[in-house]
Amino acid sequence: MPNANRARPYVVTVHPDGRWWHIRVPELNTVSQALTLQEVPSQARDLISVWLDTRPDTVRFIVKRRSGLRPGWAAS
Repeated sequence: MPNANRARPYVVTVHPDGRWWHIRVPELNTVSQALTLQEVPSQARDLISVWLDTRPDTVRFIVKRRSGLRPGWAAS
């Protein structure tokens, strides 16, 4: 079973999806969304901690932004 207290962080992928940012944690097979790119870390932390039923401050992750941004989305 996945856990938050493991040696390596979870990989979180993010890409724009309309006016939202699509957040995915492939290892947990779960997704979320954020309105702005700045909200991604907190949304990812909440997603992982809820999924694992653990405290948010125990979650380790790295965010990888997928390429292929359309003009104007980088400022979202």
